[in-house]
Amino acid sequence: MLTASRNPAYNPGMSGGQSKDFWAYLEARLHSHHEPIRAMLEEILARLPKPSAPTRLAFELPTRTRNGVTMANYELPNDQILTVTVKATNAAGAFEPIPAGDTFTVTVSDPTSLNAVMGADAAGNVAVVLNALKQTASGVTVTVTDSSGLTAATQVFDIVADATATALVLDTVDATHTAQAVPAA
Repeated sequence: MLTASRNPAYNPGMSGGQSKDFWAYLEARLHSHHEPIRAMLEEILARLPKPSAPTRLAFELPTRTRNGVTMANYELPNDQILTVTVKATNAAGAFEPIPAGDTFTVTVSDPTSLNAVMGADAAGNVAVVLNALKQTASGVTVTVTDSSGLTAATQVFDIVADATATALVLDTVDATHTAQAVPAA
């Protein structure tokens, strides 16, 4: 509360012209405190961690292992269509939002073996959609670049025959025989 003892410019009985003087005085007082507060806020903001920005593109693929060994190339079964989400990461490898308005291009080292087009995953995110054009192929490189200049995402694929079990069979060729007592009649 402003009082006459604390602020000689304030007088409860001011007329209209005196009231304007009071507001001018108050505004001047506020501006005199503005610069130190601004400097203090800038110092606080300077100490806060800077928001990170994406630096590279990355594919969101599971790691494939065979006999406990991580496979260098991603094996794509020749009877499946694979949709791979494209992500952006920062320098530390953490996912970051893809820059707004970014456009993407995909290239394939052997387009006669593997088809790749830009599309979307089930959630509507940017993705590469891949399908085999041959029954088998090795070392086919897929590269995705963007218009923002992030480091490209690259993955090597091998096209393989689908070895997923689809039926049970009896292996009579490798069957073993063991003697047993003759069953009773």
